Amino acid sequence: MQKQILLLAITVFTLSVIYAGAAETKDVKFNIKNSAPVVFSHESHLKRANNNCKICHDMIYNLRNKKPYTMAEMEKGKSCGACHNGKQAFTAAANCDRCHKDMKPKTVTFKLKRVAPAVFSHTFHTSVYSCKDCHTKTFPYKTVVGKATMEDMFNGKSCGACHNGKTAFSATGDCAKCHTGFKIPGLLSFKSKNGTIVGHFSHEFHTAAYSCNDCHTKLFPYGNGKRTTMKSMEGGTSCGACHDGNTAFSIKSNCLKCHKKNI
Repeated sequence: MQKQILLLAITVFTLSVIYAGAAETKDVKFNIKNSAPVVFSHESHLKRANNNCKICHDMIYNLRNKKPYTMAEMEKGKSCGACHNGKQAFTAAANCDRCHKDMKPKTVTFKLKRVAPAVFSHTFHTSVYSCKDCHTKTFPYKTVVGKATMEDMFNGKSCGACHNGKTAFSATGDCAKCHTGFKIPGLLSFKSKNGTIVGHFSHEFHTAAYSCNDCHTKLFPYGNGKRTTMKSMEGGTSCGACHDGNTAFSIKSNCLKCHKKNI
């Protein structure tokens, strides 16, 4: 009788281990914000590991700790990146659609103040480059992360990492290539404190001789509303950077060329 009870206990224990193992080796689905979900197949990975669970547990994955990992961490050897490093298995730094099934990067539109929106096409860029060329070296895997100014881009950040005039057209010109619907700003009127129009600036006239990057953002930030004085200009700031008597007529004379009631 005792042998039968012992045999029954061993059978129950064995079955419980089998069922527990079966439960643990099911496909695991990871739902991710701003990206297609990832499905991890225990079955396919166990085949490669000769059914040796210890290769991953607990050396790489601690079952008690369900800490999420970023792609940047994986690219440095954490989590899936311990094996998916381009040597043992395909790298986690690319081949996005092999884990993120049905992944379809969207066109990203950046809405901006005082200027036409900038549109980034994943379809166009991925026809020339791979995901790893930008992610996560230049951009984390998120739709919009922080904000980069045009001046930041001129210094090689964000889009400026490639749009430097060598790898791709420079971010300092060709505004309409990114800012869809971009139109040269119209006539700017400057008013005195009393509301009287005392000066005008014509973008149309100036862009006939110069490019946008000659002034922006070296002299003027985009959408700059900061006031400056004539004395400051005479010292070489603002309009005085060019209107110095050499590049263009001096602001110390010819007052009526800028200060007009109507133009």
